[in-house]
Amino acid sequence: MTLSSRRCLVLSIGLSGVWSSWGCSSDEAAPVSGKGGTAGQGAVGGTGGSVSGAAGASGTAGSAGSAVGGTGGSAAGTGGTAGVAPTGGTGGSGLVGGAGAGGAAGAVGGGAGGAAGGGAGAPAGGAGAGGGGGAAGKAGAGGAAGAGGSGGATVCAGKAVSFGKNGTGTASDAAHARVMVDLASDLPINNANRTVEFWAFVRSTDWVGETNTIYEYGTQNATAAGFGLDFGGTQSPTNGTIDPYTNGGYDNDNQATMLPTNVDQWVHFAMTWNGTAVITYVNGTARSTRMGTGGLHTEATQLTIGCNNPRFSCFGGYIDEFRMWSVARSATEIMMNYNKGLVGNETGLVGYWKFNEASGTTAADSVTSGGHTPHNGTLMSVMAAQIPTFVTPATPLPITCP
Repeated sequence: MTLSSRRCLVLSIGLSGVWSSWGCSSDEAAPVSGKGGTAGQGAVGGTGGSVSGAAGASGTAGSAGSAVGGTGGSAAGTGGTAGVAPTGGTGGSGLVGGAGAGGAAGAVGGGAGGAAGGGAGAPAGGAGAGGGGGAAGKAGAGGAAGAGGSGGATVCAGKAVSFGKNGTGTASDAAHARVMVDLASDLPINNANRTVEFWAFVRSTDWVGETNTIYEYGTQNATAAGFGLDFGGTQSPTNGTIDPYTNGGYDNDNQATMLPTNVDQWVHFAMTWNGTAVITYVNGTARSTRMGTGGLHTEATQLTIGCNNPRFSCFGGYIDEFRMWSVARSATEIMMNYNKGLVGNETGLVGYWKFNEASGTTAADSVTSGGHTPHNGTLMSVMAAQIPTFVTPATPLPITCP
């Protein structure tokens, strides 16, 4: 913001009489004329202190007349430096008579006009046009420091398990790299309610149907005897699809995720069974609902993470934060918590694998509820060199701490 100000200085000096001089800085001021003899030369006013902004040099003051009736000097000086106006120059003494007509004064800091011998001389002409900007004001005191903002949620991304030895797209999955977990009596089977949820780092090449199964448990021995998730067979650059399946009965192929397939990305998937429908969520939003009759008949097997079982159609990306629940989580619960870590003692949580191990072939179960028997996972493959590994992804998992 630019401020405009007007400043005036009034000075009184006694020489052979009493006279007054004033100067103002403004856009323009009219000169004051007086009658008098030939002007005696007044001293040039001192230069004002410059603090900021350019200003003109002090004007040469009009001289006081030395003879009665003489005409005053009329020269206008060049503007002086802006700032606090200095005291004008000492006026020349004149003979008795009116003060000479003062010349147009310079900018702030102009010399004072000559004093008339017989009486108080008129002031030198009015102040001329002001110089550039006046002195800058003092800087204001600094404001009090604001209170610190509330801290954001702490990012809780750690490691993940990589199935990189499996193929992507239609490439060979001969490695059969996977994590096997025996949940024993904690595994939700038959028609029991359940939720299976996890994060997967899906590459653009992974969106190929029936060849990149992310997880499964159960069998194909009867209708609705399995429970798993694969990619759909119909894809587009702007909309990848998934196949939530139960091996008959509640399969729901080619369900739109509303996710692009031409980028590599972390995606959260959750599948629930509430006794009526298999509902699949993508990044907290329900994208597939499949209702039917007869219920589920999921058979008891080990949980296979990274492949189906026993067909060995396998996923080649990363998986993290894999959770098994013995309850059907609601849409609100999934939306509010899919991007948060768990404490481990949440109601209904029967298996929780963070995959934060430094190395080895064991993935710890992080459920902390009293009386819970840990169900650690085992990293497996056809050959030792192909076993899944714990890695720190270049793109961190977008999850916050509980």
